[in-house]
Amino acid sequence: MATIHDYISDRHAILLLTTRFRTEQDSEIKPLGLRSFNNLARRIASSSVSRPGTLLELSEKEIREQLEIDEQSAKLIGSLLNRRHSLAVELAHLEELGIKTISRAEPDYPRKLFEKLKQLAPPVLFYSGDLSILAERAISIVGSRNLSQSLLDTSRLLGEKCSDCGAAVISGGARGADLNAMMGSLEKNGLAVGVVADSLKSTMRKNEIGGYVRDGRLVLLSAFPPWEGFTVWKAMDRNKYIYSLSDFGVVVRSDLEKGGTWAGAVECIEKKYCPLFVLDLGREEKGNDGLIKMVGIPLNPELIADERDIYKLLARMIERDSCSEASGETNEKQLPLWF
Repeated sequence: MATIHDYISDRHAILLLTTRFRTEQDSEIKPLGLRSFNNLARRIASSSVSRPGTLLELSEKEIREQLEIDEQSAKLIGSLLNRRHSLAVELAHLEELGIKTISRAEPDYPRKLFEKLKQLAPPVLFYSGDLSILAERAISIVGSRNLSQSLLDTSRLLGEKCSDCGAAVISGGARGADLNAMMGSLEKNGLAVGVVADSLKSTMRKNEIGGYVRDGRLVLLSAFPPWEGFTVWKAMDRNKYIYSLSDFGVVVRSDLEKGGTWAGAVECIEKKYCPLFVLDLGREEKGNDGLIKMVGIPLNPELIADERDIYKLLARMIERDSCSEASGETNEKQLPLWF
């Protein structure tokens, strides 16, 4: 049976294998990408090594022999694992910032991410706040940055309704629909999750945001190290985490066939991360209308104001339309957590 020490060793090994540290931006050593890490994980699981943390105890020769890999691959793994001093410095820095890490090897890793994404789930998450919020029932609320005041108010109202029924709001935390929904929940003593695409470190510095984190009602997380800045690719990549952590998704407004909101919504529909609702704003809103035509579930904005329990409303609509189960539960055989 795994111990806390085992989990910490696994976490450190996975960080070393997959993460480039601040002091090594110009280093020729390139950490493993997701596919390479998953390939290595399969070998570990089927060998006497058994767990990632065990690699920390092995020589390069032992790694090559026990994993049955070539000399070049063993040398790369050995070089990555030998960066322990850099890791210690980085972890101390993160602790000062109030940022923690968790790996797929640990039982507290968000189950929804692993169950829905499986091997696409990030090997490591960086976060600040109470991670247990991710186990609550949750509704993602996303939309364009530039919205009319009416839709900004609707976004906030959706957040308030989530607070009223005990559901956490999950969003990307961007200006517009995302932030308004989060603040709607938080200002009514509700819960929220921000899956950030820019620097987690920078987000933490915002006084208002930091206060909610310290209160235990907001958790911020990222699949990318806090010292890395914003890129469009990261903004697109985090969409699957937002929807996978959710029981239901709601799109407030999307442009047609462009932008992150559209791309994320289409991916959610195609990959079935969660049932996706789209505000029915009429045919003049071509983005929303396009998503509805792609089997996005139309949601009348007028229903929101009068509904006491928005979670139950969405659940009833799912049952009525005979769509996928909202819970995201799977009957597939559970893989090893870090696999």
